[in-house]
Amino acid sequence: MASILSISEIAFLIGDPARTNMLFCLQNSDMASAADLTRAAGVAPSTASEHLAKLTQAGLVSVSKMGRHRYFSLGSPQVAELLEGIDALAGKLAPDGPPEMRHDQAALHARTCGDHLAGHIGVAITQSLLASGHIRQRGKTLNLSHSGRMLFQELDVPLSPLNQSPRRFMSLCHDWSEDAFHLGGGLGGAFLETCLIRDWMRRPKGRAYVDITPKGRSILRKNFGIEAGTTIPD
Repeated sequence: MASILSISEIAFLIGDPARTNMLFCLQNSDMASAADLTRAAGVAPSTASEHLAKLTQAGLVSVSKMGRHRYFSLGSPQVAELLEGIDALAGKLAPDGPPEMRHDQAALHARTCGDHLAGHIGVAITQSLLASGHIRQRGKTLNLSHSGRMLFQELDVPLSPLNQSPRRFMSLCHDWSEDAFHLGGGLGGAFLETCLIRDWMRRPKGRAYVDITPKGRSILRKNFGIEAGTTIPD
């Protein structure tokens, strides 16, 4: 068993709100830049650098260089499992989710989680992909079927760059508000980016929720069988 000191040090590092946000951002996004983590933490860049240095030194976070840029990721699968356990426990202690989102119905309906789509709509899309066989799951292994590749190609989601990225192609991320899973990893990020670029969805600056446009509502109905409300008029 680890020493009490080691356990308390880990608890201290994870317990800081800014560092907590950084770690869960990495859990949801696999890899992120310092700028991404600074935004997630909501602190100044200099403060974010100090937090990242502490997390890296403790092995909770690792850093890799890609050209001139540095990208951060969780230090090990054990760190990811630890965060999943904390997330599950926090959900039982505060089942209504984070206080700032408890009464934000728009965020419960559709929001971002790292760089991918979460909330009721994010979960509904993922369940549709699994039920239709576009994504096949065996245990913890996920595979995009031929029909799934055709679907995402028809939606103009760029798949080739995902195969060349060190990031996981796709993953299932636990959704606290739905107590289910939404699509994460590179595919989840690329899908949301496509939705934003093609104006199927809009992300108001500084807000947690995602607006679904009339065009987006049509896309969700046609491709995923989802009836999604929208706050944006035709």
